[in-house]
Amino acid sequence: MNTFLKFLRSALLLLVLLSLFTSARAQILLDSLDADLFVTETIDGQRVQKMLGNAYIISLEEDIEIFSDSIYRYINLNEIRAYGNIQINTENEKIWSDSLVYFTDIDFTQLRGRVIIEADSTTLFGSSVDYRFSNKVAHFIDNIRLEDPEGILTANSGFYYREADSAVFRGQVQLRDTTQYIEGDSLFSNRGEKYYEMYGEIFAVDGDNNSTLKGDYLEADASGRRLLRGNAWLKNISEDTTGTAQSDSIRTRPPIMTSFRPDSVSLRPDTLSDVSDSVAVIADDEDSIGQAEALTHRVRAGETLFGIARNYNVTVDSLKKWNNFSGNNLNTGQNLLVKPPESVSIIKHTVRPKETLFSLSREYQVTIEQIKSWNSLTSNNLNVGQELTFYKDSLNGESIYIVERGDNLFQIARDYNMTVEELRELNNLTTNNITAGQELRVKTTDSTNFSIDTVASDTTNVPVYARAEVPEDSLRSPRSAGIDTTHIRASRILSQQYSTPTDTSTIVNAYENVRIWSRKFSAISDTSRYDDREETFELWSNAKTWHEQVQLSGPYIKVFLQDGEIDQLRAFPKPFAVQQDTSLNRLNQIKGDTLNAYFTGGDLREIHVFGGSHLLRFTKNDQGDPDGAIDLTAPSTRIFFEDGELVEMKSLGTINGSYLPQSEQTSKRQLEGFIWTPDLQPQRPQEKMIPRFPPVPEVRPFELPRRYVNYIDGKTDQ
Repeated sequence: MNTFLKFLRSALLLLVLLSLFTSARAQILLDSLDADLFVTETIDGQRVQKMLGNAYIISLEEDIEIFSDSIYRYINLNEIRAYGNIQINTENEKIWSDSLVYFTDIDFTQLRGRVIIEADSTTLFGSSVDYRFSNKVAHFIDNIRLEDPEGILTANSGFYYREADSAVFRGQVQLRDTTQYIEGDSLFSNRGEKYYEMYGEIFAVDGDNNSTLKGDYLEADASGRRLLRGNAWLKNISEDTTGTAQSDSIRTRPPIMTSFRPDSVSLRPDTLSDVSDSVAVIADDEDSIGQAEALTHRVRAGETLFGIARNYNVTVDSLKKWNNFSGNNLNTGQNLLVKPPESVSIIKHTVRPKETLFSLSREYQVTIEQIKSWNSLTSNNLNVGQELTFYKDSLNGESIYIVERGDNLFQIARDYNMTVEELRELNNLTTNNITAGQELRVKTTDSTNFSIDTVASDTTNVPVYARAEVPEDSLRSPRSAGIDTTHIRASRILSQQYSTPTDTSTIVNAYENVRIWSRKFSAISDTSRYDDREETFELWSNAKTWHEQVQLSGPYIKVFLQDGEIDQLRAFPKPFAVQQDTSLNRLNQIKGDTLNAYFTGGDLREIHVFGGSHLLRFTKNDQGDPDGAIDLTAPSTRIFFEDGELVEMKSLGTINGSYLPQSEQTSKRQLEGFIWTPDLQPQRPQEKMIPRFPPVPEVRPFELPRRYVNYIDGKTDQ
């Protein structure tokens, strides 16, 4: 018994010593501390040392410095609290906050208020963050904004794992950089490996390649591989400013924001340099390109080429070409052409007595803000003799009409040879209500008799293009000239980049229920493959293509493009082609072992079927009425077209044919294996590819703390 009691006393003594040792170890070892005032008092039964005014504590053992307006040390609770204007410095990060609770025994910190974490050159903003210094894990409970030179990420909540260089974000996740934007419901990203997964109603814009995509799941990595799954939809717009469509695309640069890893970034409180405006949508179809009202744009602080291009529904390359840019740098106050220079006339006007900005806006059918922007005016005051510059869109065929008292949409539409529906659509009107003084865009059919000077030089930043006169027929140039759009929809779309020392190409594969639509052709299949280097589409299994009135069906079809236009079709084995003769309401048919179709300028020129061709061609008399049909077999048959009409036919080898007199039976005749399914032809999607979420805010989520502002000022001075 005595032995047991001795053992019990020894065990209790050991436990007491261990608890004392643990308590001592749990308390943070402070090497330095100071404040304007020290006060020790009891709060809720606990001894608290209050450090008031310019307080700071430093622990070399923990590698931490804490600066604050006030710091409370709970002596017996292993707890430090700080309030007001907090800055925390460690070897690897800096943290700012309005308040904190630091549990030293479990290395757990609660940061609340205006929280900023800077690690390397990544800066994170939040309002409620839990953080551990030991493993560098930050839990953003309520909203997160991540910035680095690559761009900006925002979400409703998330975890940031600094040592693993990974992140998980949830709720309204948005990422944007200078040329790309992506949004979804959640995101996992390993930034070190440049790998990410995005989930839930994905929407993305790739400004570099003029492509937009949607789907339920997106996965990408550093190799250039990108997988889009679940209602996958890829749209590409290619534009050639010379007026000929160029298919530079389906080139889809996979790493849309795969890395936020920066080298340097300006984090001035009042601006975000090197970061574009909030991205919107690449123009939804070729008809919407170039419809922006403005002809020039005056650069504001912080704007980028991509942001401006997005606002005017043009490409970055177009802006650079129209303004003779080799780089991406812009100057505040600089004027940029946002429409092709050949569509812009420069007008010089000398201010006369009693003229005002309002009267000039009426005379030239432009807005007051346009005049002020074009001429760098900061007020509405004009001086007699002052020279003003106007830019007139000679191709667009549009002008500005200012509504007068008593006007109505019907009257205005009639005066400008438009329908009310056209007028409402052009001005995004949802009702017929208009008010005096309202500015409306209207279509014009005749050139305005402006005095257009041929300008040889100019000292402004606006490129000057001499146009002594405007050809009348230029007013009828289609707004969509040089624009082409390709839509690919499928269950899955997988793109992969392949690089050589001299070139980079992209292969885009689509799987299951593939539907392709472009201006010149459309197609369906079970599987497709696009090679941007070769400019070819390959279609496998239940493949069908349509071009104007021709449908081609077969197990395998290969489409050759040239500069965005369809150049050749090849189909085997045993393809079946149908050409609809709309004048006769008949279906011409041909089949064989192999079919080649040739095009000129995107228009069908010839169909060549060989390896046992079988043709059924319906004929018409001199009056254009149905006149029977020709049923013909031959080793090889060539059919020639002009303006979509069959004009000539040649067959080679042993020919067997017969003429079938006109009858109801003849009109319904079909070759064996007949396939005609126009209802399956993909149409241009009516659904708009637009983001669900509002643009990423330009400004930070709160006014920046004073210590953070001082820190940034110090970095800037250095």
